[in-house]
Amino acid sequence: MKRFLWLFILVFATAAAKPAAADTRVIVRDTLGSVAMNIACSLLGCNVERGLGDPDGQLFLVTLPAVLDPVSSIAQLLLLGQLI
Repeated sequence: MKRFLWLFILVFATAAAKPAAADTRVIVRDTLGSVAMNIACSLLGCNVERGLGDPDGQLFLVTLPAVLDPVSSIAQLLLLGQLI
């Protein structure tokens, strides 16, 4: 019984010690504005957190979920921006 308890504690401590995956935040410029940025993010699975207050309304803070690869998501945003 004692051996089982130590094994349980060891497994629990190992599982609890793993860091949680964090979302990736990127700054994106979209010359078409917030509507186009929201549409692009809804297609790609990202989230527009907020506009960053530039005078032209083209800079946005975008959050990519941890399950998405940041490099491929940014490439998809660039490709989608060329298609629109």
